[in-house]
Amino acid sequence: SSAISFVKILRVLRVLRPLRAINRAKGLK
Repeated sequence: SSAISFVKILRVLRVLRPLRAINRAKGLK
């Protein structure tokens, strides 16, 4: 179960990274 939760966390991080980059770009404009 720990391995499954770890994979879920990695997936979430992959999704959040580009979202943060987009938010930064919007904030700079």
